[in-house]
Amino acid sequence: MTLLQRLGDGQVLKLMSASHSTPIHRLTPDDVQALHLGRYIEKLRAVGVRLPTDVRIVKSGQRPAVQHRWISGTPLPDLAATHPVVFTSAVRQIAAWAKALDSSGARLDTNLANFVINPDDGLVCIDVLPPLLTDLRPPEYDDWQRLFGGLCYDTDVTVCALAGYAARALLAVHGAGAIHADALANLCPGHDNPDRLPVHWFHSRQEAALAALRGEIPPRTVLEAFTATSVLRLRNTPPAARQARIDAGLSAMRRLDPKGGL
Repeated sequence: MTLLQRLGDGQVLKLMSASHSTPIHRLTPDDVQALHLGRYIEKLRAVGVRLPTDVRIVKSGQRPAVQHRWISGTPLPDLAATHPVVFTSAVRQIAAWAKALDSSGARLDTNLANFVINPDDGLVCIDVLPPLLTDLRPPEYDDWQRLFGGLCYDTDVTVCALAGYAARALLAVHGAGAIHADALANLCPGHDNPDRLPVHWFHSRQEAALAALRGEIPPRTVLEAFTATSVLRLRNTPPAARQARIDAGLSAMRRLDPKGGL
């Protein structure tokens, strides 16, 4: 999770929270973390990810942080309601950036809240924390870590999940609408191993949301399933209770059955 502080000169300061609920390595010295962060920003820029032009690494106390000017504009999630065509176009651009990074060793956090549409700069990624570098990927020992690791580091899962989140956002404000489903239908790049838990989890969500946009499943049913399979809820669940919640989420997705079984 990123902590944000607005400074008095039109700048914002961002740093990672001290929470350990997300499986990201933090066991390196602060100066090494800063090097990783610089390397990450360079990789994002190399494939054309649009960042704040003045983004730079600073220190907050003894911790590395990121500082840049406040980016005005419309948060991408808001556009799902007001300008769905602009919204889906931006989502497709984010997917293209994520795919372009696949061989780079860096990954893009495609959370819709990490992007704004600025009148001058267009689509801008406003959060580069944590630095998602594949050589820093933590080991995964349980289903929660496998789910979150797949979402963060496996490009096919990342893009498939992005399509699902975008479809859910449109579904929540517009209900069924085939035109929106068509705009997102081909985003998922396909999966080499469809039986892997992260693939099954996020691809099922994406398929269900697209089916609801096409009018094949009641929207309310799918929105409830997204709540049951929320990664944020899982992250905030005590570790001892996560596996039960994952099992319940898998059961919720199986009940949707838009095409004879998810």
